[in-house]
Amino acid sequence: MNNIKKGDLIRWYTTYNDDPSLVKDVGVGICLDVKVTAYKDMSKYKFIKVYRNKFNDIINLPESDVERFHL
Repeated sequence: MNNIKKGDLIRWYTTYNDDPSLVKDVGVGICLDVKVTAYKDMSKYKFIKVYRNKFNDIINLPESDVERFHL
C-alpha cells in the first residue's frame, strides 16, 4: 500500500470510532517501526508505530491511517 519504512516522515490520521469516515485529528510524525500481524486463517495487518510531533507521544496506527509525507 504505502510502503512506509522506519524513519519516514508521515502524515497520520485519527478517526472517530463510531464513524471511521470522519477524521478527528491529523498531524505529521516519524515512523518508528512497522509491524505485521497475522491472525490464524486471516489476512495480514500492518501497524505503524508513530511518534506524533503535535502531542509528543507514540501511538500505533493501522496502515490505512498513515501516508508518506511529501514535501
